[in-house]
Amino acid sequence: MKSLVAIAANFHYTGTVPNFVMNPISDEDRADFAIYSPDTPETLDRIHEYFHKMWKSEPDIPLSEIEKIQCPVLVMAGDDDVIQHEHTLELFRTLPLGQLAIIPGASHILPMEKPGLVNLLITEFLEDLSYPITKMPIRRKNPGTN
Repeated sequence: MKSLVAIAANFHYTGTVPNFVMNPISDEDRADFAIYSPDTPETLDRIHEYFHKMWKSEPDIPLSEIEKIQCPVLVMAGDDDVIQHEHTLELFRTLPLGQLAIIPGASHILPMEKPGLVNLLITEFLEDLSYPITKMPIRRKNPGTN
């Protein structure tokens, strides 16, 4: 793998905000599904039900596995994301070649809410996968290490 972009990602099911409850499927989501999916409308209900169950027990990826990822990773989240910021930061800090972007004015569906900003950041990240050199390094004192 050359690079990875993780959007609103969690590595453990406890990474969501406390007492998280999935919203019901909106009319807009149903309309989009009807346009873009070849599946029947009932499929969206089954997907929603599956995600609702899955979020209570998945994922469960040990940090020891995440720290083995040796390609550049852009970790993105909304400033109003269902994934706790502390969890997002832990993911970012565990990745040896991680970069972090918190998108203002966005929730868990940040690509839909801020498509221009999200696309700009992803494009810039993918166009230059070299290790970032910053003017005031704190985390990146030695290229390629934490």
